Amino acid sequence: MVRLTWENDKYRILVRRFEGDNQILVDYWQLDRTGNTKAIRYKDLPQYVIEKINELKSLAGHLEG
Repeated sequence: MVRLTWENDKYRILVRRFEGDNQILVDYWQLDRTGNTKAIRYKDLPQYVIEKINELKSLAGHLEG
């Protein structure tokens, strides 16, 4: 399994691709001040987070699990 994570002080991203499967799974959360995660809709993500998701998806597609 390929597992890539990224986070800053406001958002956390998890991108996974299982061995033998071409589908890439993406999870994303908004972080509150204490570091706890809260659900957020894709359309509410800022552009730089969406760009980072696309970058990680591309990378996960090229890595071997």
